[in-house]
Amino acid sequence: MNIPLLNGRRETYCLNMAGGHSGADSARLAGYCPENPKNAHVMAWYLNKRPDVQNRIAQLREAASDEAIMTLVQQKIVLSEIARARLKDYQDEHGVIRPLDGDAPNPAAIESVEYRWNPIKKEAYPWRIKLRDPVDAIVELCRLDGSYKKPSASVTVAAINSVAVVENARTKLAAIMNKLSVRVAEAEDGPTGQEKASG
Repeated sequence: MNIPLLNGRRETYCLNMAGGHSGADSARLAGYCPENPKNAHVMAWYLNKRPDVQNRIAQLREAASDEAIMTLVQQKIVLSEIARARLKDYQDEHGVIRPLDGDAPNPAAIESVEYRWNPIKKEAYPWRIKLRDPVDAIVELCRLDGSYKKPSASVTVAAINSVAVVENARTKLAAIMNKLSVRVAEAEDGPTGQEKASG
């Protein structure tokens, strides 16, 4: 909760500290030690020891960082601008790119603009415009909503019976050995190639 301190000077001190001032400067700006500003650092040391001051400074710093970070709604707005943008939104009826003023539609969708120099008018004009990929923006929107599920690669491995593999290998090896032994026996019993040629 962002609740200010009851003591106005302490609240001002905390605001100055959260704003980046030093302890002594924050104390002086809050009105502490007006008769002797050199003692402001002592007052800052005293204030920084107080739990209520520590908590308040932490609250203010957290609130400042929250404002700097885009909310979920702001992220969705920007991504929607990118997804909705069309090139015709930036062209006139003749297909010429219009000047990109502050009122250009969906400004977040523009990735880059190439300008050319007009020597007659002595000014640059947009020549080519490149928009961001709307599909990427749609995917990011779906991820923010939680509706995007990345397809997972599933690998199914069939269970291998090692005993069967070994038995199959033994059977094949035995068949090969039988064929070899038949050939060797035929070679030993039959005439050689020289005998066939001479006889």
